[in-house]
Amino acid sequence: MTDTDFMGRKHDIAYACFIPPGLVSLIGSIAAYVPMSTGTAGGIGLLVLVPLTMLALGTVPIGLYYSVLLRKDAALPLLSILTVLRFAHIVTDVGPAWAYNLSGVAYGLVVVGLVAFWFLWRRRAFRIQ
Repeated sequence: MTDTDFMGRKHDIAYACFIPPGLVSLIGSIAAYVPMSTGTAGGIGLLVLVPLTMLALGTVPIGLYYSVLLRKDAALPLLSILTVLRFAHIVTDVGPAWAYNLSGVAYGLVVVGLVAFWFLWRRRAFRIQ
């Protein structure tokens, strides 16, 4: 295993750790705008959001650690900052509901977009170096 493969694996882990909180934020915020029965909303919450949230609670500290370790990659510190700001926004619950949901959608799209960009394009360019 070369040094580039080892560092690439660390990058893979770092980016993968931000997928669960991004998906939780995206799915939860979009679900607030989709009309559905209370049973469907409860099913989505119990079967999708609760397991993803538990997974996110375990992966976010790992992602934050790797983003400090691999800080030369500008997207990882950006993901960390956005994740900490989103967590602070969730905990404080400041502002109207539309701003809360809109920030959740924006955070989810940015996270999923940056992670997809890494795995679909930048990862190959990193391996070639």
